[in-house]
Amino acid sequence: MSYEPPAPEPRPEVRAADVVAAEWRRRTQAEYTSAGLAHQVTLRLIQVGGPPDLIRDGLRIVDDELAHSELSAEVMAASGGVSAPPVIDGAALVLPGGPDVHSELVSAVVRFFCVGESVAVPLFRMLRERCSVPKGRRALDRVMRDEPRHRQFGWDVFDWLLLGDEASVVQQATAELPAVLATVAVAYGTPAERPAPSVLSAEVTAWGLADRADYARALATCLERDVLPRFAARGVTVV
Repeated sequence: MSYEPPAPEPRPEVRAADVVAAEWRRRTQAEYTSAGLAHQVTLRLIQVGGPPDLIRDGLRIVDDELAHSELSAEVMAASGGVSAPPVIDGAALVLPGGPDVHSELVSAVVRFFCVGESVAVPLFRMLRERCSVPKGRRALDRVMRDEPRHRQFGWDVFDWLLLGDEASVVQQATAELPAVLATVAVAYGTPAERPAPSVLSAEVTAWGLADRADYARALATCLERDVLPRFAARGVTVV
């Protein structure tokens, strides 16, 4: 949800265990950040008088993301690699500003849930399919169990917002979506820029890692087959 980029290609002199530890450190940070953002989104939902069921769903997601962060930290420790302790950027836990609470909520739901969590589902599925280390599989199994529900929360909130003022929500989402997609492309890459096959060793991918080219291919497929059609069905299109 927070668009944490995939692991960089390892230098030859870097141990596989250190590559694994560094990546799961990034995931520890990213999942914690996602907990903070989910909390902010849920607070905005409360402030605009959202349905209690959606609010409860949002609070559950906060707890899910904290659990994902804890599990990621356990994998990082189990890898045997050397990595600096996770560092949380407090500024990243605050939603981008907007003219009002309603506008902030629309922006956040589009960016972090309708796009971020929708993209996360196939990306984590890809990581889980190549992961054979039990500790990593346990963490990814939990993430995979939760992510479809997080994705659904985003679209449910978006649909609820449409009921209130469809024209303005569609207009705002249409205006902001290109920048959101560009941010995702910067984080994960595009197939055109990174067409090469994976350069990560089997020892590394066994811990549930993938390189930027793999992320880019999964991202492109998800946007084309899932995210953009969902937006189009709601009147939001990308020119």
